[in-house]
Amino acid sequence: MPFTLAAVVLVILKLCTALALVGGAWVIVTVLRGMQPRERASLAALFALSLAMRLYAPASPHDIYNRADGAMWNPWPDFDRGLGFAAFGQVVQPWLAAWRADDLWIYDRVAVAGAFVPVLMVAWLIILDVSAWVVWPAALLFAISSPHVRLSHTDAQQLPALTFLWIGLAAWALHVRAPRWFPALVTGTALACAGSARLECVTFPFVFVAAAFAAQGLTSWRHRASIAAVLLCFAVVTLHTYGMVFAGTWNPFEYTDNPNANWTQHNLWLYGYRQLLIFDPAYTAPPIAIATVLGMVAGPLPTRLRMGVALCAVGLSLSMPVWSPVDGAAFSLSRYQVAATPFAAVLAANGLAAVYLWIPFGWARVTAITAALASSATRLPMAFEPSTLSAEYHFIRDTLRTLPPGCTIVHEWWTNDQGLMFPTWLPPLLNLQLNTVSIRDWCGEPAGCTIYYRDASCLVGAHDGPMCSDYPSTHTLEPIVEADLPRRQWVYDQYTVSPVHVGFYWIQKP
Repeated sequence: MPFTLAAVVLVILKLCTALALVGGAWVIVTVLRGMQPRERASLAALFALSLAMRLYAPASPHDIYNRADGAMWNPWPDFDRGLGFAAFGQVVQPWLAAWRADDLWIYDRVAVAGAFVPVLMVAWLIILDVSAWVVWPAALLFAISSPHVRLSHTDAQQLPALTFLWIGLAAWALHVRAPRWFPALVTGTALACAGSARLECVTFPFVFVAAAFAAQGLTSWRHRASIAAVLLCFAVVTLHTYGMVFAGTWNPFEYTDNPNANWTQHNLWLYGYRQLLIFDPAYTAPPIAIATVLGMVAGPLPTRLRMGVALCAVGLSLSMPVWSPVDGAAFSLSRYQVAATPFAAVLAANGLAAVYLWIPFGWARVTAITAALASSATRLPMAFEPSTLSAEYHFIRDTLRTLPPGCTIVHEWWTNDQGLMFPTWLPPLLNLQLNTVSIRDWCGEPAGCTIYYRDASCLVGAHDGPMCSDYPSTHTLEPIVEADLPRRQWVYDQYTVSPVHVGFYWIQKP
C-alpha cells in the first residue's frame, strides 16, 4: 500500500462502505419483520421492477470509463473527482464480477445499488409511520423515474452515493426510535460514503440533516453514538474534500474563475424551470410535476416533513446545476440533479394522496391515481434509446475479441470530454493479447500487426478544430470491420453526420 493521503482515505472509505452496506441490509430486514405478508410481496415486486428496468436500460459508459479506474484495474487511484465509487467498486466487485465475464459487471453493480433506493424509501417512510397512500406511490414513481432508470447503471458516482444517503436516512430513523450504537454508526459511515463520492455530493450530509430534522427533530442527537456518527462523517468527508481540492489531479477551481458569472448565468435563469429536473417535461410527466407542486402545500404528510422534503428536492436541483454547452439536450445532463428525484417522488405521491382524499367516488379515485402513475411511464421510451457513445463502446468491445493476438491498435486522442475516448482497459480486462497506443504517442512506423481505429468523435463538431488527426486521408487503409452507428447525443458529443461511421483498419497485416 502506498502511504499517500488518497490511499489512507480509500482504506477508510472501503471500511465505511462495507459497514454501510451491511447496515443497509439490516435496515431492510428490520422493516420486513414488521410487515404483513402482502406488504413483503409488494416490496419484493417493487425491487424486481426497479432492478429489471435498470438492467434493461442501455448503459452509456460516460462517467464509468472516466472515473472507474480505481474500481476496475487500479487498486490505489488518486482522488480525481472522488474516491467514493472506487471504494464502493472494490468492496462489491468480488460479489458481482461472477455475474458476467466481461466489463459489464461494472454496470450491474451500479444498477443493483440504484434499484435499492425505492426499497429504502419505503423503509424510511414506514419507520416514520407515513400514510401508505404516500409510501407506495412514492417508491413506485421513483422506481420508474426516467432519468434515474437511464443513469442507474451508467453514472458511476452519484447513484451509489444516493443509495448511501437513503441508507443513512433509514438507519437514523431506526436510531431515533431506539438509540443504539449500530444504527448510528451505519448512518455515519453511509453519509461518509455519500459525501465522498464526488465534489458535488459533499452536499448530501447537509441534505440528510434537513430531512432528518424535518422528520424527527433533534431527538437522539445528544446520544453518544449520535455524536460519534456525526464526527465520523464530518472527519471523512472533510479529509476527502481537502484531498480532492488540494492534493488530487483534478482542479475544481477551474469552474470558479468567475463566481459571479456562475450565479448570474445559472442555467435556471438562462433556460427557466426546464432546467430543474423535477419539473422538466423531458424527464417528468406534467401530471407528476403538478402533483409535486401540490404535494408541497397539501396532503397527509406532516407539515414540517413536507417542507423538509421540498427543501431537499428543490435545493438539490438548484445546488447541482447542469453545466453544459448543449442546453439540456442530452439525458446524461440529469445526473447532476438525479439526487433530487426521490424527494420529488415523495412530494408527488403526497399530492396524489391529497387528490385521492378530495375525490368522493372510489372509481374516480382509482382512475385519477392510476392515470397519473401511468403518465410517468410516458418518459421511458425516450430514456431507453441508446446513445452513439454506448453503441460505439459495444462495437469496440465486441470487435476486440475478433482481432489477432499480438496486434497494436492505434487510436485517436483528445483532451476534451466530447465522446468516447478509446477504452484502453478493455484488452487486459478481457484477457486479450492486444496493445493500444494513442496516435500522438505512436512512432508512426508500423511493426508486425498494426491496426488503426477511427473514432466516432472524429465526426463531432468541435469548436476548436478537428478532433482527430488526418492519418486516414494521408494513408491507404484496408477495412477490417466498419459500422454505421445511430446519431444520438450523450453529453457533449454533437455529431455532424448521420449515421456516425466508425471502423477498424489494417495499417499492416500480421
